[in-house]
Amino acid sequence: MRWLGRFEGLEQYLEEELDPIFCVRSILLQLVADHPKMPHVPKPQQEKNWHGFVMRVVAQPFVHTCGDWGRDGIASRIKWNPLQQSFMDFLALGQPGEELSIWTPTDGKSARAQHFARILLQEECA
Repeated sequence: MRWLGRFEGLEQYLEEELDPIFCVRSILLQLVADHPKMPHVPKPQQEKNWHGFVMRVVAQPFVHTCGDWGRDGIASRIKWNPLQQSFMDFLALGQPGEELSIWTPTDGKSARAQHFARILLQEECA
């Protein structure tokens, strides 16, 4: 799940329970608890499990988190798009005198979540 690396560093700006690693770990622990170990999981069940995992991950608030660099809280010079760059790369783009704004929109970012879901579903069982 290399895509999770795009969010590295974001945890410093979020509440502890919204930490991307913590969120994904919690989902994985719950899935393990919900599905007892079986010697062989049929392919259709593997696909169903993976799809359920992906949908739970992309519903997490960190996937929808937005960020921008700007001055005086008025105009943003650059917005973070985790589909195109990592959070650490985005942080490096800040210039002297600019403010970093991080927020999670109340309506979510469904297009972003849908794109991440497609990426993850393509990684299925890889």
